[in-house]
This record gives sequence, C-alpha cells and structure tokens, in this order.
Amino acid sequence: MRVVGMLIGFMLVMTSAMVVSSSMQPPFMDNTSAEKALENVFENITETKHRWWERFGHAYGLNESKMEQKWNEWQHQWHGKFNATSEKFKEKWKNVTMNFQKMRKNHSFFGGFSYEDGYGVGNFVRFLFDDGDIVDYTIIRNENITVFDFVRIENFYSENEPEVHGVVWRVDGENETIEIHDNPTALLKVKVKNAPCTVQLNLADGIHANTYPNNSHIVAIDGEIEGKIILSGEGGFTEVSNDSIVAAVENNGSLLFVASPVSEVCVNLPNHKEYEEKIAEGIANGKVCAELLIQADNKTDKMLYSDVEVNCTTFTGRVRVQITASGEGKTLVLNVHKEVLNATNVTVTLDGDIIPKADDYDDVLNIGVDESAEYLILIGSNGVQVLISIPSFSTHTIEVALAEEETGATTPGFDLLVTITVVSFIVILSYRKKH
Repeated sequence: MRVVGMLIGFMLVMTSAMVVSSSMQPPFMDNTSAEKALENVFENITETKHRWWERFGHAYGLNESKMEQKWNEWQHQWHGKFNATSEKFKEKWKNVTMNFQKMRKNHSFFGGFSYEDGYGVGNFVRFLFDDGDIVDYTIIRNENITVFDFVRIENFYSENEPEVHGVVWRVDGENETIEIHDNPTALLKVKVKNAPCTVQLNLADGIHANTYPNNSHIVAIDGEIEGKIILSGEGGFTEVSNDSIVAAVENNGSLLFVASPVSEVCVNLPNHKEYEEKIAEGIANGKVCAELLIQADNKTDKMLYSDVEVNCTTFTGRVRVQITASGEGKTLVLNVHKEVLNATNVTVTLDGDIIPKADDYDDVLNIGVDESAEYLILIGSNGVQVLISIPSFSTHTIEVALAEEETGATTPGFDLLVTITVVSFIVILSYRKKH
C-alpha cells in the first residue's frame, strides 16, 4: 500500500465520478469531503503511518501527541497542492501506466519529467519533493511500485527551486545536489559537494535490503522490484535493514539508487543481470565513470557517477562523445538504441586513433595505468552496449562508427559491371548516330 499513490488515485477516481454525475459540480472534492475520505484511506495503514510519523518527528521535532495533527495537516496541504497543478499535469499523473506502456512498446530508453507544486512525474518514475525530502519515490511499471517512503538528506536546504531539463529533475543545496532521471533505472543520485552528509532512505512495504557480498559500498534491493544502492566515493553504510538504509557520504562522493530495468526499455543483452552486477561493482570501485543512454535525434541521458563532463552527438551509424575528467583510468558505458547503431562490426577511435577490442567484460572494466585504451561491444534485442576504457584522463574524443564494409561497401564485381554497362551504352549510342 502506498500513501501518496493511494491519495492521488482516490482523488482522481472521485473526480471522474463527480464529472460523470454532474457537470455543475467542481472538478475536485470540497475540503470536508476530501479530509473525511482521506481518513478512511489511511485508517488501517499503521506501519506506513508510523514511518511518516518518524519523518515528522525528524523534520519538526514533534512529540507523539502532535504527530497526528501534523499528519492530517500534511495530507490536507498536499491535497491542495495537487488541486493547484495544471490539467495537463493531472492527466500525466493519472495516465502514468499507459504512458509507460507506450515507452515499452517503442523500446524507449528514457522519457521526460513534468514538475509542479512539489509533484514530479515522468514515464518511469514519480515522487514528491517536500522541504528537502524526496517522498513516495515510485517506479512506474505495469503496476506502480513505491521503493522509498521518503529519502532524507541531513541538513539539506534548497538554494533554488527544482529544475527540469528533459529527462532530468535536479535541485541544488549548499552542500548537496539531488538528481532524478526519468529512465528505466529510475536513477536517484545524491551528490555531496562541500561537506560530508548522512542520507537516510526509508523503505516502503514489500521492499527489502541486503548487504552485498564482497562489496561494502553496495546494498542489494529486492522484493517487489530489484535494484541497488551504490556508494561512489568515500564513506560507508551505517545501517542496513528492511526498514531503512543510512549512508555516510564523504565530500565529493555520491549515493545512487538504480533499479533493474525491464527488458523492453533497455539494450536487453543476453545475461544482462550479470553485466548489471559488474557495472554496479565498477561504479562502487570508481572504475565506471558514466553511463549514457543514447537514442536517435541527438537525444541522450547522461548518468554521471564521478566527476566527469560528457557531451554526446549522434548520427546514423555513428556516435561521438567528448569526455573531460582527471585522475586514473576509467570506463565509459554507452547504451545505444538500435535506431542509431545496431551492429557489432564497428570501429572505435580515441582522439582519432583506432583502439583494440578488449578480451571480455572484466578486461574492459579493469583498465590499468600501463594499458592502452580498449573497447568492448555487445548486441542486444534493442541496441548495442559499448564500453570504452581510458587509461588516463584529460579531454578525449571517442567515436563509435559502423565499419567501412558496413557503411560503404559494394557488391563484389559491382565496379566492373558498371564499367561494362557504360562502355556498352557508348558503343550503342555511337552506332545509332552513324546509321
């Protein structure tokens, strides 16, 4: 059971019923009816309610006698906020499952956010942003799955209003940046900029957390959805339970949540779960610096896991990436839609020089300082994944293109056939002129 999902769902159902019964009635319930209905909705949700009470206690320092009042005030406030959103926004919120199905049918690697009055919704994820907390973080699938009741960042204060740039929702604080990506991984990223901080993630019902074997910087998420919480940089997890996860993130580190995507909206490699595990470990170990989701028409979602700058340009059969970073060697992962590139016979260059192919996945993810750059390409049902390892960083240009025999090759003997045809035509034309 999901608090905000039920709240908005109930409101939308009531709205539809009232519109049918009378065009003269207002588009939403009056406050008294709404409050009464909400009391019924939340009546038996004791476990979730207690978690929200915990949040109110953290945020406002309330004792138990006043928590119920704050709880009811919060419901009323967010009911009003939803009423204040545009009709277009309400429609998108209501139709998230249908929109996800469209993404699935088109094998889309990412969607796009809408954000109004604290409500954020895309084609793969929706949430609330309330006084610095991410609330009711829900992944959109055939059925919506809430992963976190709330995510709280210690001493986070917004410096400005949240911004949406296509697929990315972002808000900056003095010491942290929160970033959410509307893609099948539902990436939630907390980047620490100036001082260490503590991040608490309260798990929703049906979601479980387990420590990860052989890597203390990863927590496995399972239950109604599978995913991982990854610590990139210095720090550690101070609590891992089925109620909450608490991470201490040091300066310049990041805490990431990524869900395992459904097969129709990713490259969909054979043995993809094995490769997801390896990439997660690469992120945690500082070996994977970024992952790009690339579609046609120069559309790219850039998921940056360390301090890098990336720009991407696409053409038919070719992808060009400029990457700037410092420090030791890292690997860049490109997930390219089949409309852009759909073959493994490619040429990969780094700063204009052709680079060799790696032996396997482990090889390309473990680049040494004394090794040369190399790449690996794998093909899936919806596109290709290209991994490029770079032994040392500054600014580099990477280009992945179909090999010449695929882009410009001709049929064997074709040139000779053309020559014979042209000569024959000239002879025939000359003969006709003489006669």
